Amino acid sequence: AEWEWAEQLYAMDREYSILGMQWFMNRVKDFMNMKNYRYVLLSGHDTTIGPLLSFLNIVKQEEFHWPNYAANVIFELYQDSATGNAFVQV
Repeated sequence: AEWEWAEQLYAMDREYSILGMQWFMNRVKDFMNMKNYRYVLLSGHDTTIGPLLSFLNIVKQEEFHWPNYAANVIFELYQDSATGNAFVQV
């Protein structure tokens, strides 16, 4: 099945995940730089979340397995009230 092929590809080659997810992470960054949004929802499938976890280096390659049904990744943008510096929590 297609998902078995994709799982092996992402599990074996993190560079492929990086190449595949750059467009998505640039989109997330663009939204975070816009001041007029308070909430943005981007949706995808397991074929998006799996490579994203690999891209973020959250899952070690040898421990990679396909995401469970209804899995999600949340990026939250915060601003430190003392310094004014922005930071992201995943």
